[in-house]
Amino acid sequence: MIESQDISWRALNLSLAVYRLTDRFPAGEILISQLRELANGIGGDLVVGEYQNAAKKIDRLICYFKIAQAQDWVRRINWLILTNGYDLLKQEVIFKPVVVESRVEARKGTSVHYMSHNIQEGEKPARKVTAASDRLNARQREILQALKNRPAMKMSELFPLFKPGASERTLRNDLHSLVAQGLIKKQGINKNALYEAG
Repeated sequence: MIESQDISWRALNLSLAVYRLTDRFPAGEILISQLRELANGIGGDLVVGEYQNAAKKIDRLICYFKIAQAQDWVRRINWLILTNGYDLLKQEVIFKPVVVESRVEARKGTSVHYMSHNIQEGEKPARKVTAASDRLNARQREILQALKNRPAMKMSELFPLFKPGASERTLRNDLHSLVAQGLIKKQGINKNALYEAG
């Protein structure tokens, strides 16, 4: 699972890259302060969990990148790298998983609060808690076993183990279910995501 601290650190590194790039602008250019302010604001929003604000600022920053790129003060590749970095950051912010406050509370059968940037905090009714092994299908048990034998695996490494009997989508759904139950951890997004035993 993506840690908010990891996202904040990457936002900081991107912000530092914006500072380095804007150092090459002509002295007194107004875009310097605007780009730096937005880059700093994104990192600050991510630190305090203001994901929607961060996503909006990323959109504005990328728009400003296009304006600055048209001025031809620095090489185009620099803007492409920064834009790609912020696009990836935005995707992680938008699709940041819902986090359960406490799995211990869920095991006790008490109500659990869900927190996310895109839903309101609320209570879920208490559910009957069953043993984790009772909720798993055979394929999910095999996934857990494979992840216990190796420190971390990508989807592309897991898929061949189930290729004759499961589609990529089925395997992805099984992985998502295991992550949601807290039985495995996911780090990264898309094809670069790594899964490891929880």
